[in-house]
Amino acid sequence: MCDIMRFPSILLFLFSLQLSAQDIDNKLKQDMIFYGDVMISAQLSDNRRRAADTFDQLISEYIDIAPANSQVDLSFVKQITSITPDDSLFTISTWPVELSTGIYEYHGYIFYSDRPYEKLQHIEEMSPSLQYKEHAADSWYGALYYNVVKYSDSEYLLFGRNDNGEFNNSKIADVLHFSEGKMSLGKEIFQDKEDSTSYVNKIYINYSADASVNLNYNPGLNMIVQDHLIQRIGRMPGQGPTHLPDGTYEGYQLEGDQWMYKRKLFDHSYGEDNAPRPKPVLDNKRPLRPKRKSKKRR
Repeated sequence: MCDIMRFPSILLFLFSLQLSAQDIDNKLKQDMIFYGDVMISAQLSDNRRRAADTFDQLISEYIDIAPANSQVDLSFVKQITSITPDDSLFTISTWPVELSTGIYEYHGYIFYSDRPYEKLQHIEEMSPSLQYKEHAADSWYGALYYNVVKYSDSEYLLFGRNDNGEFNNSKIADVLHFSEGKMSLGKEIFQDKEDSTSYVNKIYINYSADASVNLNYNPGLNMIVQDHLIQRIGRMPGQGPTHLPDGTYEGYQLEGDQWMYKRKLFDHSYGEDNAPRPKPVLDNKRPLRPKRKSKKRR
């Protein structure tokens, strides 16, 4: 009789524990949403930094209560960008915090489906020298990743941007791969555009902050495609020389296990700041005529 009476009590206790865990989970999510918004949109840099520190603590707590070796879903925080390859082996979540005008600090995690997560530590700044280096999670250069593409059994193309600098932004195409069970960024498989006999670990481009520049994988061409950049005087006051797209394209094509540089993907230019169009917007044979004035209603 005592055992029968005890059974509902045990169920009630377990149910209360479940509700308590759900309450904690919901509270954490609401706090992360709040501080995630503040760390991006607050007007004062001190407030953004304080919110970012609190957000970092909250996300650590949220990860700790998640199931072990799982890809933590952070999609409820709009300020975080998460990308996952087709094989769903991992998810990379990254976000920026503007510490002062034009100066960003980047944060990120890699969540695996079969092993513990790794936190990305922004230690090094993005610069041309990155092309000749490999990086681990604890020596990261900082980027907001916007695409990941699996191209071999254990290697992935990773595309990111870094907006550090008042006048210029950077983009990078990297290789995420695994060696002896450890994640590594960078591999000497991109043909050097300046020296066809050598190879670099990453593709790096730097361009004017007011320009729209493409660096991404094009599945239709099966190539990495980027805008060709030329040096020009900047259009922003005090900018000086910078790099802008000229309307042509260059890229890299996989040949064997290396990405070979292609200097020109098309035989013609569409002019500065113009992207290629499948058909002309206007028929060049038809002269332009002024619009007719509409008749006023009486």
